[in-house]
Formats: sequence, structure tokens, C-alpha cells
Amino acid sequence: MPDRALLERTRTIADALGDAAKRLAGAGVADARREARALWATVAGTTPGDVWLARHGTPAPEIARRFGQAVERRTSGAPFAYAAGRVDFRTLHLKIDERALIPRPETEGLVDLVLRTLRTGHGQRATGGTVADIGTGCGCIALALAGATCSPRSRVSDCARSCRILRT
Repeated sequence: MPDRALLERTRTIADALGDAAKRLAGAGVADARREARALWATVAGTTPGDVWLARHGTPAPEIARRFGQAVERRTSGAPFAYAAGRVDFRTLHLKIDERALIPRPETEGLVDLVLRTLRTGHGQRATGGTVADIGTGCGCIALALAGATCSPRSRVSDCARSCRILRT
């Protein structure tokens, strides 16, 4: 449950960020101010720069509530992506939680390798075919390959039924 006192004393986005940074620093999070701004940006669907520009504005109640929940999860030790509920993978913005592993930079490298292998002789994107991702988790590999190859079909599979919800 988010800290109700934090929500009640929040008059501006800057207030929320300052309070969150103190809580994050107290929980041992490095660069707590930057992380508070990044958490707000993620839950608000914007950029950290836009958060800074809007810092003197009044926060939307729903954004403030979700931000409070994200800060609570982060101070409880959840990784940033799980706390925020979102993760960026290549050009994709994906839902994520504990039901699926957080995509690693090496996974982006794997997608790059597959794409290099699929390039046609003239450097054009491959077309057609089927993308298959077994043990898909949040679906990052299948989605990235399907989008980058103009593949009309993707087959994804995961033994955890709960992961299917992430792709909705």
C-alpha cells in the first residue's frame, strides 16, 4: 500500500519526487532522485525530461497513486522494472511483473544477431515466415522480431499461463 501521508502532502510533482527520493535513498537505492524521476516518468507514460519540466504542476491523482505504489514496491526491494510495471526493449514498451523475467541487454543482442542473419542480400528486411518464441515470458523477442522482419505471423509459447496476461 502506498504511503498515504506521502500522497496527502503532495502538492506538486516536485513534492512527490522529493518525498520519494528520501524514501528510496533510505532503502539504499543509488541516485534516488534520478530513480524517483524515472519511476514517475514510467508510470505517467512520459520521459524524465518532461517530468522535470512539469515538476511545479499538480499531479493527476491516478498518476500520484500509481507512483506511490511503485515507490513502495521499489523500497521493498523490487527491481525497477517490476516496481514500475514496464520495461523498454528495443523500441517496445512492455508490461512486466514477477511472472516473467526482465529482458536483459544480452537478449537485445540475440535479436540483433537474428536480424543480421535474416537480412537479404541487398540489406533489406526479411519478409514472410513465422517468428517462434518458446518460453516467451513477456514476449519481447517475438514482438521485436515480428516488428523488425515484417513477419505476418508469430507463435509464442510459455508453460506459465500467468505470462499470457502480460501480453494483453
